[in-house]
Amino acid sequence: MGALSEILIDAIEKGRRDRRNAVYFEGFDEAANVCFETINAKIEGLLNKINEGNSLSVQEQFLLAQLNVLKKEMDDDLILFVKNKE
Repeated sequence: MGALSEILIDAIEKGRRDRRNAVYFEGFDEAANVCFETINAKIEGLLNKINEGNSLSVQEQFLLAQLNVLKKEMDDDLILFVKNKE
């Protein structure tokens, strides 16, 4: 009976950890989405300016390039983070 009770206790503890992790990842996912949406909005604003036939200033061109690099780095880092937490 001792082995069975240990198995049950382990299963219950795993269930608790899984629920805590689910809440953690939901919050993390929401925060990550807020960050990506903010960056995407800035990128879209600059791209809309180009699509309207306007030129970007040197500063805006630099900003667009940096935002795209930042977005890619964040995406790569977030994917790695999630893989390491699984």
